[in-house]
Amino acid sequence: MRTIFLNHGEVALWPFQPSGEWPKGSGHSYIDGVAPWVSAEVVDIHDVTIHPLETNYREFVDRDPVTGKVWGFQPIPGYVNLDQDSPAMSNDPLSWPNRWPDQPDWFDRETLEPFWNGFFGMGVKNADLETYFVMDDASDKEFDFYPDPDDLTRGGLGLRVEVRGFQWSSVLAEDVIFWLYDIKNDGATNHEK
Repeated sequence: MRTIFLNHGEVALWPFQPSGEWPKGSGHSYIDGVAPWVSAEVVDIHDVTIHPLETNYREFVDRDPVTGKVWGFQPIPGYVNLDQDSPAMSNDPLSWPNRWPDQPDWFDRETLEPFWNGFFGMGVKNADLETYFVMDDASDKEFDFYPDPDDLTRGGLGLRVEVRGFQWSSVLAEDVIFWLYDIKNDGATNHEK
């Protein structure tokens, strides 16, 4: 199995290839595109109950009318080597940042090279292939709702999502990519629904 994925959460990107290709190398694509959706019920500054939905997908999403930027999840800087075209991948140290923003001490003290920011710990590579990136919804300014009343520059619902994709070559899991979305409310507003 292989596919394109983007560090704003979208997996597969039909008609571009590979888009959920299985078996790997066959040219047979099975996925148009998928992305996580997260919604909550909140009350905006006009005392109106609204239900913002956070995602980032290539079509049918609302965009900032001036910049064209999707009102939804965007990658948080620092989790990739900007000199590369790939998200951080466990098998390619050149795709890693010099320092991980969430683990700045995870580097070799002699070479100053970073260790892999693995799900199972510093430098641990349990899966045959793992990717890691972080995104948030802070740039979503579609609604008059602010997840942190003390920071009116921050939009969205106050969500921070750590995303990992895992792939194993074991016969029991070789046809699957496992995606883990660790979603946290990083804002000052508690979401009841």
